[in-house]
Amino acid sequence: MRFCIIFGLVSSYEESTMAEISETEQQWRSTHAQVRKLFAELREDDSGNVAVPESVKTAMKNLGESEWNNDRRVYTFGTGETQQNILAARAGLVPWWPVFTGAVFFGALDDLRVIKAAADRYAAPDKRPGLNSALTWITFSNTLVGNVRNKIEPSVIRQLMEWGADPNHDGGNWFAKALRNLNADCIKPFLDHGGSYDTISAVLADGNNDVRKKVLPLVYGRSFMTKNGDDTLVQTQCISDFNGITLFRTIFNFRAQRVHEIYEAANTAPVMKSYDFDGYNTAMLGDAHTELKKRGGAAPDILRATGKPLAVPKGLKRAQAEGQKP
Repeated sequence: MRFCIIFGLVSSYEESTMAEISETEQQWRSTHAQVRKLFAELREDDSGNVAVPESVKTAMKNLGESEWNNDRRVYTFGTGETQQNILAARAGLVPWWPVFTGAVFFGALDDLRVIKAAADRYAAPDKRPGLNSALTWITFSNTLVGNVRNKIEPSVIRQLMEWGADPNHDGGNWFAKALRNLNADCIKPFLDHGGSYDTISAVLADGNNDVRKKVLPLVYGRSFMTKNGDDTLVQTQCISDFNGITLFRTIFNFRAQRVHEIYEAANTAPVMKSYDFDGYNTAMLGDAHTELKKRGGAAPDILRATGKPLAVPKGLKRAQAEGQKP
């Protein structure tokens, strides 16, 4: 499997430079080799359960894994032969998360999909690996030990997002790391799956010109949606201009039933116009209402009386007035 090859190449390099390997790394490598031998003894029995020899159970208990840091867990349980790692996780010998995170860490998309399918099938819901946690391991260049580094693949990031990883996890801290440290191809999945413009704006404000040159072309022409409280949605459209970037913000306030449009161009004062809901495009109101609800908002029904009848946006229904025929 591809996963084995990645780790094997690193090990071969290490063997040729033994004198440069630290005591910690030698200890980790020794434990890894022991674990691989133990996992090779695991088999499915005739009932489809994982058969674990008592000698393997005893040896695993004696590893002292409770004293390890998470880097060592990923190094030991997230590399090697993927099917063996899955059997070990199914048997409860190791947690699912380092097996899953190892595939993420080394960019092994095919293995990652196999592990995810196995975890969904065999792991209890509270034992399944966290998508957001796995994503944090590849938002910057990371080393487990010695020369064992992560291989950050845009296809892996995109797959995590498609499974439900949140690009704005932890207040956008990891998205900010990605913007600063990853290449354009790796940043695009964050943007495609709802990365917040607030985080982008904060990173650009740092004044790093290299980051600015990388990020600005990625946001031109995009629209970003942000939930502000339960009842307000902010749409930010990014437009390229000679001075950098122009923003067109549309603020849908469903409690006040007003829309504010703000045009912000570089080196000029912002221009704002406001509208009541009864004078605004109802299809846009319906889309904004749907988007806000999708993001966890609890906006009031925009179809309450607002002074004049509104067309009913697709997917929404107007409540019938008392005595009114349907």
